[in-house]
Amino acid sequence: MPLSKKSLKMYYCYIVRCKDGTLYTGVTTELQRRLREHNTGKGSRYTASRSRRPVQLVWKEKHPNRSSAQRREAQIKRLPRREKDALIRPQSEGPREILRRSPHFSVCRLIQKAGGTFLRLDQDIRVSKTTTGWDTSGPFWTYGLIRVERGKVIYLHGNARITPPSQTFALFLPPYCLAEVRVLKGRVRTQSFTSKEKLPGKIPAQSVIFRPPANRCPDSLSEVVRLLRGGRDFRTVSRENSPPPFAEKIKDAIDGSYAVDIPLSQLAKKLKTTPSVLSRSFKRTYGLPPVKYRHSLRILDAMMRLLEGQEILHVCQEVGFSDLSRFYKLFGEIVCAPPARYRTKPSRLLR
Repeated sequence: MPLSKKSLKMYYCYIVRCKDGTLYTGVTTELQRRLREHNTGKGSRYTASRSRRPVQLVWKEKHPNRSSAQRREAQIKRLPRREKDALIRPQSEGPREILRRSPHFSVCRLIQKAGGTFLRLDQDIRVSKTTTGWDTSGPFWTYGLIRVERGKVIYLHGNARITPPSQTFALFLPPYCLAEVRVLKGRVRTQSFTSKEKLPGKIPAQSVIFRPPANRCPDSLSEVVRLLRGGRDFRTVSRENSPPPFAEKIKDAIDGSYAVDIPLSQLAKKLKTTPSVLSRSFKRTYGLPPVKYRHSLRILDAMMRLLEGQEILHVCQEVGFSDLSRFYKLFGEIVCAPPARYRTKPSRLLR
């Protein structure tokens, strides 16, 4: 479904550097007009002073609506100066840091291309109370090295609670698998290697944790296979444990059509059931509502496409969204930052 012209109107959250070295953050729909207003003393009370003019645009970020841009503006204004400087610092090819904070947890993400279609993601996660999350793989597989520095990590496998074999362990997620994990008050560091490339040889059919032969994140297909073959003390952590055939059928249908913009009610009709029965059956087996699972598949696919340099609007449509505002909102909730923070030019990792 094509997006309406109204839904394509973009807002910008921006930062300008003033003559006296201070920073000003604002929101606009026309950057060049806003810059002219700042430099003629009409943009804002702060930049009206001659001691702060002229100003220079040093950072910008697209948003689908005013409220989204204003939320980002408020978030940036609360940052200390060093974090603002890190945000606007010119990015070269290499890692990109993305931060997210809330009252009960913080996440620092470092993203880099590992060559070809491989993505390396390092995370430093700190939680002050028990937090539940889902690791989903979508059409990709993921090999992760996890270090529990404080607290405890528990995976749910059906009704069983699975604890890791050691404080440092490996996690492997095959394509279209999910694992439910709980972090109990502490700090966890993860390093993961993700790709769509086919792994040679036999790989686990379900999500597993295990003791790896070496505590390092792989950087090639052959090393992933070597680490999997050399692992020991494997423990299955897929959320489902002997899922009913009907629940499997629902999941297969979502996996095969997540990038198509169809309501789940239509999917239920194809499966000859009702939306309420579909939702209950899926959640009972996999631990989360089907709509939330489908959102996670779409956003994961979108993140990988953005890191390849694809345009935000194109990505929005390719992963199954017809509403750009909805795409921005869900991306921010799941991935910790707006899509523009992940998008790169084809020759660079991130802008």
